Amino acid sequence: MLKILICCVCIMLFACQCKPKILDSASQEPHSQKLLSRIDSLQTDAQVIRLVEVYAKQDRPVKMHRPDTTLCRRLKSCVDCQTVSSWMKADFDGNGRTDLLVFGESSSILDPENPLICLLDSGNVLPHVTRIGGYSEWLLGFDDFTEHMVPWIVKQKPQDLIAFARNVDGSGAATGTYSCVVDTLILDKGRFIEYNPAPERYSVTRVQLETTECYGSCPVFKMQIDRTGDAKYEALEYNKLRGRFTGVIDAPHLPELWSLINYLKFRQMKDRYAVRATDQQTATLTVTYADGTIKKIEDYGLEGSLGLIQLYKLLFQLRNTQAWYATR
Repeated sequence: MLKILICCVCIMLFACQCKPKILDSASQEPHSQKLLSRIDSLQTDAQVIRLVEVYAKQDRPVKMHRPDTTLCRRLKSCVDCQTVSSWMKADFDGNGRTDLLVFGESSSILDPENPLICLLDSGNVLPHVTRIGGYSEWLLGFDDFTEHMVPWIVKQKPQDLIAFARNVDGSGAATGTYSCVVDTLILDKGRFIEYNPAPERYSVTRVQLETTECYGSCPVFKMQIDRTGDAKYEALEYNKLRGRFTGVIDAPHLPELWSLINYLKFRQMKDRYAVRATDQQTATLTVTYADGTIKKIEDYGLEGSLGLIQLYKLLFQLRNTQAWYATR
């Protein structure tokens, strides 16, 4: 009888230890879901500012930029002013979570750009912050990206887009009738670039990049990459290396390079781009195709487009991410 009683007690104790703990709803909720709920529940400018300042530290203090209503009315042939706001919710990466786009207003004299700040809920512990336009390393970013620009969200599956309209330079000044152009951005591999619904699949055989000096410490170098990944690199000024080198571009960098060039509608781009500022660096980008076609772009300021900026960044990074071997 005693043995039976002891067995019953042991079974009860074991059952109590194995019984799952009941947590309150707050402790059960993952951090990413908390962030998702916070973005979904945002209702006021003050709430948005508080959230953005937690994660976009470089833009503190965050101020809301009010889209120019006069400009919006001038661009009414391109944009519905009712869709324009200082902040908007969307799903830019197509993961089913709500992201946040904020049209900020700079408080910095050194960087007067009004940034578009995007908080992406990728499901990680912290949101991924993307700043569209504005300055980055070596000034690779539009210094006037949001000037005379009106942004809005284009809802579509599997991922939403950012559209923006601009007043065509000089149009409407005398007549009062304004014309505009509209471009659309898509989040691609963590970066916003110009949307291309039907990328071409040209066979690129070679890409070359050559940069010049600027008033500062801009990296001056030449790089040539063939289809197979064979590369030549001449580091001239302000690089970690100095001299002439050869190497082989590794995966996944090589397919990413060719894929990006095809996505950017490179053949349809202008032959020359230039910013208004002085003393900037110039990049000369040359792409050779299998059919013998050669496309060359001279870009003073390295800001021809958001897609070109990402291509420059990729090529700049290859200087330090690849194995280079000195040549005589």
